[in-house]
Amino acid sequence: VVDYENIVNSITKEDIIKTANEYLNLNKASITVLHPEQKQVSFTGSTNQRKAINPDNVQHYKLNNNVEVVTNNCKADIARVNLTFTKNSLPNANPAAHFILNRILSEGSAFRDANTYSKDLMNDAISVDCFAVQNGLLSTAKCATSDIQKTLNSTLEVLYNPRFTQESFEKVKKDLVEHLQRQDKSPYDKLNKEFFDGYSMGYTKDEIIDYTKNLSLDDVKSLYAQIISDSSLCVAISAPFDKNPQLKNNVFNTFGYLPTVKPNKPNVLDIYKPVNETKVLTEIGTKEQADVIQAYKFRLDGNMKDTVSIKLLNAILGGSSSSRLFNDLREKQQLAYHVGSSFAQVENIGVMELNIGTTTENEVMNETSYDNIKKSIDGFNKHINKIKTEYVSEEELNNAKLHMKNAILSNYESTSAKNISLIDGMNGFYGELEKNQILEMIDTITVQDIYNAANYVFASKPTYSILAKENTLKANEEYFKTLA
Repeated sequence: VVDYENIVNSITKEDIIKTANEYLNLNKASITVLHPEQKQVSFTGSTNQRKAINPDNVQHYKLNNNVEVVTNNCKADIARVNLTFTKNSLPNANPAAHFILNRILSEGSAFRDANTYSKDLMNDAISVDCFAVQNGLLSTAKCATSDIQKTLNSTLEVLYNPRFTQESFEKVKKDLVEHLQRQDKSPYDKLNKEFFDGYSMGYTKDEIIDYTKNLSLDDVKSLYAQIISDSSLCVAISAPFDKNPQLKNNVFNTFGYLPTVKPNKPNVLDIYKPVNETKVLTEIGTKEQADVIQAYKFRLDGNMKDTVSIKLLNAILGGSSSSRLFNDLREKQQLAYHVGSSFAQVENIGVMELNIGTTTENEVMNETSYDNIKKSIDGFNKHINKIKTEYVSEEELNNAKLHMKNAILSNYESTSAKNISLIDGMNGFYGELEKNQILEMIDTITVQDIYNAANYVFASKPTYSILAKENTLKANEEYFKTLA
């Protein structure tokens, strides 16, 4: 680690050529093509008729105890299991409690410590991971089909019997505090505090550390009790069910004997609070690059058309390598290697952010470019104003649609990804085949929808979060005042 920078600086073009000759010998290359079993294979690029998940393989069951199970028949002899307990309201708990509960769920169960638990599973090549979030519990598992019963039993063992020992509690408290103390500063620290105050993401690492120090094991037990007694339970399992007729009965017997849970009624927590004024949040950093974020917060209600329109808007603006921000601020103005935009949804909060890492103090070249922050923000605003006042071209929209379709289809090719999609859909408004509906919705979006989405997203006041060296921040103090 100490010598890393010196090693990088010492590398010459001859070293690169030597490395290429040694490791990129085309005489020793091999090419593998994985393709469907049918004889006629088309590589035309058409994705219009493709689906993320084959609906013929999917079945949905609701058991007498309100547990909902979705099965996905697949050919591989490897089973994937995803499970979620979801409470439809925020628990009354210490803000650090779910961070500690999350780590306790990796400590084994009340019956087996972490070492024994993991060894027992590794003997059968079973993988089980359990997690906690602010208002729920979840797990993901992978195993051979023949070991699915042991996998389900081991998963439920942890989720229904966490290792609530004082020893485990003290260990994970120490681990969490050390982890937070090691984290580097980020422009998201103050931005998330501003946008998500009172919600899990809205607590700074220093606040979580303070809450952790005052946390008791009983506090964590209380949070767990609130979740496990007042949650719905959804399960998604991908496995070769057609080849194993008894498999579904095993699944139903396992989950049918669990305690009754709340009916699954997907909802979105109302945590949105409007932004009433523009703020410039600054933090002193150590890097030569200034991290600049210009973010907009808005309300979302879960409507699929709105969400898809905003995602396409993001792709056009800065969410891809052919986007406007990339081609202007990076390729044309050369303000930064990385520039773009992103869209995120947390409950009923939508956030669109434009971000860039632009060099303001180059110590090697003894150069300063303090005005790169202003140039970057001016560039952001130029493209925001343009997309709010002018329709995007049909070509841009079609490229964004293709980009989004390809991302969905490629991201959900694997069985594990399909299973995650199923469980996410079960917890949403559109059901387990939500990704297929999104693919269909993409084709319906027009340039008018993008125009409407832009004027909705960028109607609120922007919030700026900037992490930069102290001299850079001082040099831009007057400019920051004009923004706010």
